[in-house]
Amino acid sequence: MAQKEVGLFEAQYNAALENFENGKTSMALFQVDEIIRLNPGYLDAYYLRGRVYSDLQEHDKSLADFNYLIEKIPNVFSDVYVERGLVYSSIQKFQLAINDYSNALEIQNDHLLAYIQRGYCFFEIAEFDKAIQDLNNALLIDPNNRHALYIRGSIHVYDLENDQLAVNDFTRLLEVEPTNYAAYLDRGNAYLNLNMDEKACKDYITALKNGIKEAEDYVKEYCK
Repeated sequence: MAQKEVGLFEAQYNAALENFENGKTSMALFQVDEIIRLNPGYLDAYYLRGRVYSDLQEHDKSLADFNYLIEKIPNVFSDVYVERGLVYSSIQKFQLAINDYSNALEIQNDHLLAYIQRGYCFFEIAEFDKAIQDLNNALLIDPNNRHALYIRGSIHVYDLENDQLAVNDFTRLLEVEPTNYAAYLDRGNAYLNLNMDEKACKDYITALKNGIKEAEDYVKEYCK
């Protein structure tokens, strides 16, 4: 294939990627479909199309593109497994998602999203110790990752009854993301379990004032 033609496909791909990242999914899909029609061997286009289909919640089509890449490329890059894992997770096939995140981590052992998402999937299937281990690894890579802190804090307070550890996680999270008002409710529950009613009440009121309706019953009962 002529260099000029290769450059044309690359330019079209970059334009499709930019449209996808800017939320113009229909345009991005049209562009990657056209690339694949004209050049079926341009494998990056399948990866982007799989992500577009995932964004459109066309899960079967998304899986088909990721499956094709995994079958086609012997040493496929880790993000393909992560993206397929995200699709499996979204349709609640958590064990298949875990398998994909594990494959990604075998390729790239510091893949932050793979640790977070595998931890989330372990949480969903009630394997809490494994979930905590993955989230710990994620936080070694990014100590202030808000997603990892929220999931780990939730496991500590609602599943493992490690309330002080939950308080620690939600406090760190709120330092990073002060507007995560759901975390005030969760931290309030941890404080309540620790018999620290005054602090719990303060968090419940903050959550309620900022639109977390679930906090209303707690405020009525504990903040008199």
